Amino acid sequence: MSCARRKDGSLFLVQNTAKILSPYYDAEQTYPFIVLRSLQCDSTAYMRYAAQDHLQVPIVVTCPANAEPLRPRQQIEVRVKTINENRLLFLLDNRPSTQSSATLSSLLKLGNPSPAEHRFLTRVLSSHPVWQSMRKQLKTKSHQWPVKAILATPYANYWVVSPDRPKGRLKIKSGISLLNIYRRIALHVIEDAEWLKAFSATESERLRDAIATRVEIAELQSEALELLANQQAEETIKGVMYKLDQTGYVYNLQHKLSLMMTIFTLRKDLLEKHIDSLLDFIALQGHAWKNRNLPTAFAHFLESYIRSNAGRANRFIGCSSNESRHLVVRMIQAICYLLALTGGETQQKGQLQAMLYYYLSLVAPQRSITNEDSSRQMALLLMDRAFWNLIDPEPFQPSLVWRQDFRQFEILAHRMLDEQPAIATLVPHSYESELVRLSLSREGLTLIPTQTTSTARNILPEGLIEWQGLQLVVEDPLSLSHCRRRIAL
Repeated sequence: MSCARRKDGSLFLVQNTAKILSPYYDAEQTYPFIVLRSLQCDSTAYMRYAAQDHLQVPIVVTCPANAEPLRPRQQIEVRVKTINENRLLFLLDNRPSTQSSATLSSLLKLGNPSPAEHRFLTRVLSSHPVWQSMRKQLKTKSHQWPVKAILATPYANYWVVSPDRPKGRLKIKSGISLLNIYRRIALHVIEDAEWLKAFSATESERLRDAIATRVEIAELQSEALELLANQQAEETIKGVMYKLDQTGYVYNLQHKLSLMMTIFTLRKDLLEKHIDSLLDFIALQGHAWKNRNLPTAFAHFLESYIRSNAGRANRFIGCSSNESRHLVVRMIQAICYLLALTGGETQQKGQLQAMLYYYLSLVAPQRSITNEDSSRQMALLLMDRAFWNLIDPEPFQPSLVWRQDFRQFEILAHRMLDEQPAIATLVPHSYESELVRLSLSREGLTLIPTQTTSTARNILPEGLIEWQGLQLVVEDPLSLSHCRRRIAL
């Protein structure tokens, strides 16, 4: 500790952090830190963030006002600028130039478009809301704008014509051409350009992997669109299934299944036509597969199917329509087969088991032979187990074996509830962003603003949601009345 004097003449003690931390940090060196939250800043010339490293040392990171905003839990490279007697200065490591001489036209030319394609893409990128953030960075000549432009580009299934979306979309041949342009530009960014150096080393590696994944998807979509344009997509699907059924072997099976899944994302009608037979095939043959490539390839296929449909299925609060019920039924089977194929050895085990319990809560009680109160209790128990699996995943379920018929939902639900006792304790958790905090405890779940006043109150009526004591806390009277109107509707 050292003594310092305020402007009014009074004395106060200052902790000499430099002496404590100097063994761990050297001037002009960079270190990885995790962003916690943004901090209030009186100046418009820079931004400030709270962060910490593996030593859990709390620091304040300073970066220029025109830099890309940092996100909570984002890993960044921080440079120690100076070390003096009582202070360490930590700066976001952005030593590469923040100015880019690239233009939208020069970026598009990397994809070798025709003059008409160049004009079309210029018009779309200059006006479509998807690229609004990119345009702001382009205006400030940020080095990051080409990377953001690539990552902001929607997948082809959002803009290529399909039977369910016959109007307002591009024709298949145009889609193939634009995907090839996109692929050439993206490869240039990750292989030849200097733009990724504008990011930290960790962020640069993450972005390179993300763009490489998008290149792979663009190649699959281009191949799938070629098959669709030549009326060969369904023949390809049937051919793969026939060879598997006859010989159990397909050359480059993982690629063929990825291509099939890509076709399904572009043509929902083909997915509806073939997914049940694919799931039935896995159910009949999966337990006997001796070729190691088969379980791995089909596991990737099931992962892709679950991932592409989870966003829609997770929003269901019931199965009142045939469409919602069919999707939930298929998701249950897909998750069960995936867990059975992998023996539960997957990084997403907790999330998958949580989804499985949630989907069972939507369909199993409806088919239960018990009375209404028992069905309601089963649904609440399944929901509860879904929640606990997100907190602390259960061990792999013995119920998920090949002899089990995963379409007998009520039997599957009872077995899963019986075999694994509910978790009895919970260590309170709190997840916080800049604006909101989610608190999890035995008393329930609370979503509350990070900074609140005495006027903050829960707006969910008691008994509205009979699960985990859910509370939504707000303090703005206008928000309160608005939410009440939404609830009443």
